[in-house]
Order: sequence, then C-alpha cells, then structure tokens
Amino acid sequence: MRIRATVAAVTGALALSALVIPSAAQADDAHRSTVSDVARAAQSATGAGSGAKSGARSLAAESAAGQLDLTFSKFTVNGGKPIAVGTTATKTVPTTFTVTHAADVNIFASDFALDVELYRGSFETPTNELFGDVAPTCKAVSSTVATCKGQIAIWPQYDLIGNADATTWKAMGFAVDYNGQDPKNPDATKIGFALQDGLGTARVQRLSKLTVNAAPEPVKKGGTITVTGKL
Repeated sequence: MRIRATVAAVTGALALSALVIPSAAQADDAHRSTVSDVARAAQSATGAGSGAKSGARSLAAESAAGQLDLTFSKFTVNGGKPIAVGTTATKTVPTTFTVTHAADVNIFASDFALDVELYRGSFETPTNELFGDVAPTCKAVSSTVATCKGQIAIWPQYDLIGNADATTWKAMGFAVDYNGQDPKNPDATKIGFALQDGLGTARVQRLSKLTVNAAPEPVKKGGTITVTGKL
C-alpha cells in the first residue's frame, strides 16, 4: 500500500477543494518504501536499461538479485469506465490483470509482492501515482500463469493534486522478490524485481451531478413555469 502523502490545496473553478493535511504519523509513514519504490530502486541498483520497462528479459532466477522473468497483461481498471472522484469520499475501483512468469519464479512466496498502479507524468519520474489499499489476490491457472484481482483506491484529500489530475492516467505493473530481505529496509542489490510500463490507461474525472426542478407545481395548462438547475 502506498501511504498517502500530504498535497497542497489548490484553487480554481474545477479545483479539488477541502484538501486535508494528514496527521504527523501519516506524514512520517509517507517516507516508507512501497513495493513500487523498491522495484525502481532495484532497477537503478542493477543498472537495468529500457528492458526493465517491458519485463521481457531475465537476468536471474528467483532467490537471486536481478530482473525477474515476469510480465503483466490483460489489465483492466474499473471495467474500462472512467473513474469519477469527488472531494472527500474515498473512491475504490477494481483492477484485473494476468501475470506470466518463469516456472522457478514463485509469486505466491511469503516474501514476494506484486501489483499494478496508475500514474501520470513519465515512467521514470511520475508526477502522481495511485495505488490500492490492499494487495491483490492471484489464482494460478498453470505453473507459469496467474490471474489477479486488485483495486485502485483514491483518497481525494491526499492523492489528488488539482485540475491536472482530471486527465488520462497510464498503468504499470511491478513485482519484488525480497529474497529474505526486510521489506521495510531491503538491500536493493539483493532482490529480484520486475517493472512493466504500457499496461493501459484510465480516465480520472471530477464527480459531477446535475439537478433540475420546475416550478410552480402543479403546472396549470397555459401557465408559465420556471426551470432551474444546479451543476
């Protein structure tokens, strides 16, 4: 889970409003590494090039440091529909994806973690990222293929910056085999990792509602009515 970080309040006609500053404990938690961060650190530590984005090459088997032979496919989020988010309520939408891996990569090991995320900006340095609050559940359909179900949870107070977040986000997948390392403080040079960009896209929108009312009521034949609405 990506702990929610503090974001600045913004203004404007469509700006996300009433952003709340998290508690000191939450702010401290924001500095803890996530699985995505660990995978990125491992990529940098091993000097992996652009191949890490596709997850297409294997530098090492499980229980050894290096890029894992593991790829993501068939990604969906929110059933392909736009994600409409308000200003206070947490919005949680489902994700599904398939993981294909080498037979010696045990994605069900206790020290193995994987998931997908939405991001905007560049793959190397995302401007913003959206994660799930719980780990996905995966089911093996063969010795090398598993189907997974997860979630993306959006906390407007912490996750959304402003108007710029009402746009199309990109999806990426990540996996980490900690190889017995402490997940809270792993040695990036001793873990297995996979990073894959280009899984798909998702549209994040502001939640909008339109109300209409006609008065006076009841309406008299030939009379005048006034229709008012609020967006």
